[in-house]
Amino acid sequence: MARGRSRSLLTAVLLLVPLAAVAGWLAHGILYPAPAPAASSPAVPAPAPSPLSSVFPGLPAPGEDLSADRLHERVDGAEDYLRAQGCVRMLAWELAEPKGSLEILLFSSPEGAGRVLAHDAGPKRTAGPGDEASADSQGVLFRRGKAYVRLIADPDAGAEPARLLAEAARVDRAILDGMGRGL
Repeated sequence: MARGRSRSLLTAVLLLVPLAAVAGWLAHGILYPAPAPAASSPAVPAPAPSPLSSVFPGLPAPGEDLSADRLHERVDGAEDYLRAQGCVRMLAWELAEPKGSLEILLFSSPEGAGRVLAHDAGPKRTAGPGDEASADSQGVLFRRGKAYVRLIADPDAGAEPARLLAEAARVDRAILDGMGRGL
């Protein structure tokens, strides 16, 4: 009889162990529920970075938007110098009227933008847009706050200097509007 009792006790233990495991698993689920799955709506992609037209009202989206680590894609050989002066971003456009190129380089400080203007234009300053400028028949270089702008005419197109200055003034107004928006 002792043998029958130990067998029934062993059977009861073998049945209770899995039952206790299931009960523990259920208790854990009640005490620590899994996060609810997201609503079953179609996946919405993350919003794209704000278009630059909202940063520079009046200007179209740039053809190129380069972070500091991608400057070499446009300024072959000058990227280290620009980064050393605090350049954090470069925006570039190819213009149809006046035919040429427009680059806006954004710096971490106005002093960095000023040093690059001085490097490119030398000490000569002329009347023009921005806080300081240098203009000639081939282009307009100017600084407005932390932005340094290069508007260079296509040498084969023969742009009028007055037209270059007018375009530079338009870009300057867009930068001023952008500064009001936290540029």
